[in-house]
Amino acid sequence: MKIVVEGASKLDSSYGFVNVRLAMALDSLGHEVTLSPWDQSVDSCGKAIAEAYPSSTGLSITTADRIDSDVRIRQIWPPVWSRPRDDSRLVVIQPWEFGSVPLS
Repeated sequence: MKIVVEGASKLDSSYGFVNVRLAMALDSLGHEVTLSPWDQSVDSCGKAIAEAYPSSTGLSITTADRIDSDVRIRQIWPPVWSRPRDDSRLVVIQPWEFGSVPLS
């Protein structure tokens, strides 16, 4: 399955840490995974991941709108609800970190 994980990617933020680790986990399961950073350049993201995880398997990092995918997983603050340009399915991860979950 072709999967794009897009959004935050800086390892010093909770969203970025989760996105990078999610992309790495999906990659290790045999999926064709691309990480698309929205908060830093592709080069900066690649260098940070290589430094933090020297044994990583060379995760693909690029601008997401340049590739087709089956699924796009997105996590960033503030949330972006726009649909992808391709026909991929969109999964938005939106954790609630500010007090109790709203009732409605």
